[in-house]
Amino acid sequence: MLVALLFWVFLAGGAAPNPARVGVFFEGAQPLDGWDLPQLELASLQEPEADGLAAVNAFCAAAGEGFSAVLGPPLGRGAETLESLCARLQIPFIQTRWAPRRPPAAPTSFNVYPDADLLAQGLAALVASLDWEHFVLLYEGDLAMLQDVLKLQQFRPDSRKNSVMLRKLGAGPDHRALLKEVAAQNVRRVVLHCAPRKVRALLQQGMEVGLLSDFSTSVFLSDLDAHTLDFSHLEIERADLGVCDFTITQERSELIDFSLPIMSLGISILHKETEQEAIDNMYGFMRPFSINVWLHTITLYLVLSIAILLIARLDPDDWENPHPCNPRPDELENIWGFKNCLWLTLGSIMTQGCDILPKGICSRVATAMWWFFSLIMTSTYTANLAAFLTMSRKEEAIKSVEDLANQNKVKYGVMSNGSTQAFFQTSGNSLYQKMWATMKNENPTVFESTNAKGVERVLSTKKGLYAFFMESAQIEFELARHCGLKKIDQYLDSKSYGIGMPLGADYRRSINSAVLQLQENGKILELKAKWWKRGAVECAQGGAEGNKDELGLANVGGVFVVLAAGILLALLFAIGEFLWNVYSIAVQEQMGYLEALRSEAKFACNIGVTRKAAKPALSAPPSEQGDADGMERCILAGAGSVLNINASLLNRLGRQ
Repeated sequence: MLVALLFWVFLAGGAAPNPARVGVFFEGAQPLDGWDLPQLELASLQEPEADGLAAVNAFCAAAGEGFSAVLGPPLGRGAETLESLCARLQIPFIQTRWAPRRPPAAPTSFNVYPDADLLAQGLAALVASLDWEHFVLLYEGDLAMLQDVLKLQQFRPDSRKNSVMLRKLGAGPDHRALLKEVAAQNVRRVVLHCAPRKVRALLQQGMEVGLLSDFSTSVFLSDLDAHTLDFSHLEIERADLGVCDFTITQERSELIDFSLPIMSLGISILHKETEQEAIDNMYGFMRPFSINVWLHTITLYLVLSIAILLIARLDPDDWENPHPCNPRPDELENIWGFKNCLWLTLGSIMTQGCDILPKGICSRVATAMWWFFSLIMTSTYTANLAAFLTMSRKEEAIKSVEDLANQNKVKYGVMSNGSTQAFFQTSGNSLYQKMWATMKNENPTVFESTNAKGVERVLSTKKGLYAFFMESAQIEFELARHCGLKKIDQYLDSKSYGIGMPLGADYRRSINSAVLQLQENGKILELKAKWWKRGAVECAQGGAEGNKDELGLANVGGVFVVLAAGILLALLFAIGEFLWNVYSIAVQEQMGYLEALRSEAKFACNIGVTRKAAKPALSAPPSEQGDADGMERCILAGAGSVLNINASLLNRLGRQ
């Protein structure tokens, strides 16, 4: 605004042979040597932080030299007195500050600031459009400018607290106590009414006390001179060029000029390469069936084994002669105990068969039905297992921005107060509006203060549960340095980087010509390749692509786990049976348990022996009584054999 006023004064005095002398009351220590206005002679009339009396004295001391115009104090110190003096001396007095409505001023003075009443109505309309149910008003000075904002609070008899909370800022500069009190009230909507030079310090203190700890807090700045775009060095021509990752946008083009685009890019998604799908597939062999199906199958296996046991005992055909050579046996034997029934049903569903089979019709019918069930289940399992291993192997869950928007597992964010955030805020696309609403309401916040912190968060978040929107050129730079990152190949928009410069810079044509020349000879691409590859790391991708269709241990590792668990369980049962058998031998043979254990363990470790004595070999030498008893047993056995032979011979002779 100050530049526009000086330009107006410059036009008014352009015909004068001598430069027009303008007295300026600057706010703060602002140097005058940066202003290139040859038709104007600027004179600073006030030292920084001076009071109203000092401003009047400074004006009176310099008035003898003559002024074409005077720009009034921005903070209103002694403004009324200066206005009267200028009216007396017929000097135009221009004000650029808010002033309450008062009687008409002198014809030589005017204020370019919006009318007080209209401004109050406009601010109230803006705050009302935000649709805030509760907010706090932090202010300094008086509330005349915000009188209509206060009227937004309506009387609600059932409400326990006011919808508008008033807190006056103290002398400062430390306002942490007040801001901490506001943060304790859990109010996340703030209207800040103070001088623009204090905004940054207040926001910084709000961050420190937790009032602005996340991006769910909204702050409305009531002063018209406050903005979030910091291009002051280019605006007032203190800098000649702005060379960085400067995105060309419409809002920035209204403040500064840009060169021709030096690099084209677009917003894309930065995500993390993850092995989560492969890790989950370690037990993928169980995925073809749900947990309920597995439980029902195991239950049916046990129930059917018991059913076959009962049927086999009821069916006469399953009771067999233990000695086939004897046509008239005294006893019949049934081989279908519980262990054999379990083995039959298990071998069937494992498609391995069984060495014994039922002979009764009823038991065969039951077994055939189980075989039919096993055939359907094993065929279905095999087909589904093949589909799961080939289709779900390390498959990317996020392939496009639509996939990201239509899920709620992976969080996504942008850099705060950047062009990417502005794209989502101002986009008319319903999908992007939905994503912006999601990002705003996330807790904890998904926004990051810089792109570097966004990349760090993507890398540090486990299982790839965070994605970050960045410009594609920066994503390519990060991909060259982090093998664990990937880019979703889809652009949300199209934009360009350019070189910033002051509005109307006379060297803009030369810069554009140089940019065109660099593009035509491919120098820009060479520079990009040079700097993007500098510091890059080698990522092993060739081998991974070649073995993409192979199954790794992560896909079938669960089968090895089941095998190891089964063998370990069998070994534990074998040890238990071995110890129980040793105990039985010790009881039957009336020998010590440790002696029997030593004998059986020694034999078990001798893997070259395949025949085992019915009784264990005792370590002590046999006694004489033992030899006598053994001799008697041999004699009796021989006599019994002779008697049996004689009895058989007599039977044959009698038949003849």
